[in-house]
Amino acid sequence: MSIALQGYGVQGHTLQGRALQGRAGQRRAIRRRGASAGAGRRIRLNRRGRIVVGIGAAIMVGAAALIIGGMLGIVSGAVSEAPAAASSTPAQLDVDHVTVREGQTLWQIASTAAPNADPRETILQIQKLNNLPTSAVRAGQTIAVPRY
Repeated sequence: MSIALQGYGVQGHTLQGRALQGRAGQRRAIRRRGASAGAGRRIRLNRRGRIVVGIGAAIMVGAAALIIGGMLGIVSGAVSEAPAAASSTPAQLDVDHVTVREGQTLWQIASTAAPNADPRETILQIQKLNNLPTSAVRAGQTIAVPRY
């Protein structure tokens, strides 16, 4: 069976099942649909495809590392914080207990407790004494403040 491609500006080209002859005489193989098109063939990616696959693989590896690291951090954090909770205030450190007033910040409390010291260092000591994860405090909260 031969199909002539005449009209539409195409002359002299015929499609005969397996080959198509081009303008310069090259012969290109034509595959029929369904005739094992993907069986045994490798996927070939262009530059953009390789970049996308590489970035996707890097994201997957990073996500796995974060998940595993987070799980290990939770386990090791729970183990390392248990002894610290037992000794919340060292015996040689004198502390005062202060009740936080409305609108008062940890910076103001630290500046009042140690006016000649750097407030950042005092805030860190207050956070360690009270096991505070951040410097945020609530009104009515009673906290231990080192005495200077």
